[in-house]
Amino acid sequence: MPVVARELTATEVAAISAPGTHAVGGVTGLCLQVTATGARSWLLRITVDQRRREFGLGALPTVTVLAARKAARSLREKIGRGADPALQRRAARAARQVPTSKIVTFRACTEAFVAAELASGRDARYLGVVLRDLERLAFPQLGHSAIGSVTTESVLGVLTPIWTAKPAVATKLRGNIERVLAFAEAQGFRDGSNPARWKGHLDGLLASPASVRQHGHHASLPADQVPHFVAELGRMPGVASLAVQFLILTAARPRDVREMTWSELDMENATWKLPAERSRTRTPCQIPLSKPALRLTAALPPMGPQCPVFATPQTGHALSDMTLTAVLRRLNDQRRARGLRPWTDATQGHRAIVPAGFRESFRSWAAQTQEHVDGAGYLLSASSEESTPTQERASGFERAKRALEAWARHCRRVTEA
Repeated sequence: MPVVARELTATEVAAISAPGTHAVGGVTGLCLQVTATGARSWLLRITVDQRRREFGLGALPTVTVLAARKAARSLREKIGRGADPALQRRAARAARQVPTSKIVTFRACTEAFVAAELASGRDARYLGVVLRDLERLAFPQLGHSAIGSVTTESVLGVLTPIWTAKPAVATKLRGNIERVLAFAEAQGFRDGSNPARWKGHLDGLLASPASVRQHGHHASLPADQVPHFVAELGRMPGVASLAVQFLILTAARPRDVREMTWSELDMENATWKLPAERSRTRTPCQIPLSKPALRLTAALPPMGPQCPVFATPQTGHALSDMTLTAVLRRLNDQRRARGLRPWTDATQGHRAIVPAGFRESFRSWAAQTQEHVDGAGYLLSASSEESTPTQERASGFERAKRALEAWARHCRRVTEA
């Protein structure tokens, strides 16, 4: 938890001499760090993307108590808006060093690529995830390789071990490697075709993502059981329960719901504007909100534009994926305690259902109704705002709106009976 302390005066801070880290108050997490030699400097402790981080703010007395509090407050505000100072410093350093390096490594080029993406306005949280995935999965084999020497064989060496075991992860990883190599070519760091490109190259060497995913459907409920599930879910208190209800009503992906911010909601026009960095097509798309979905979000306390809609009460951070899964587990525990059969997928050996499975429930419901197949297709494919003609896009949005209103009536028919 962040350090919460009484706000010390400048005189009290000046009197601190014991080695260690001392909370000084005024700004959550602001501390004075005293070394064994007596050197004193400012430190801000804060959680960024669910990881505890520390940022230096300068030495005392060069940086006064007042200046340290001002700097800490400013840094907390920037992080709250999605900035990652450590990522920005690392990327900026790479951007300065790469042009003068005799040999540009894949690691250095990746960091320079992140710097360019940050400068263009891309979301820092998304880029942080991209960098961490590349560090974890690509850097062990490619990190120290000269960017110009990366070949098809070396890319396959990274992708092949996880291509069938983790197809979603591997597909994203391939795309990010391709983007880094494309950046390197544009900067003049390498020549020739991109060894990570899919069409006309790796598609002949690796199985298609669709074929390796076809046996990996998420455990889900039959459409006719969803209303009974929603009725039970509605009696469970807590933000996580509301998030699962919203996920069901919008047929959205769990991550998109967890990371949804207030700035993405247009309550007046009943629309959720999913940004490009989180859509499957990497272009913005709009998701219509049914009346029950609107009522659900309207009942939540609004916060800052960049704050998560479904935030943990203790920290204000976005809910984790396990938090949503825990809701379903608690419901099943309650059913077992009452002697009832838990919510499971009979087609998958009675595996416990998962949050992502409700998209499949929505898909099967739409197939049964026939009337809403096109609207469901628009939603489940996260239709692109830029690649679709305006008239066709408007028509798809309207069909999706009718489909979600009908789906909401279906989901709540037991609740409202």
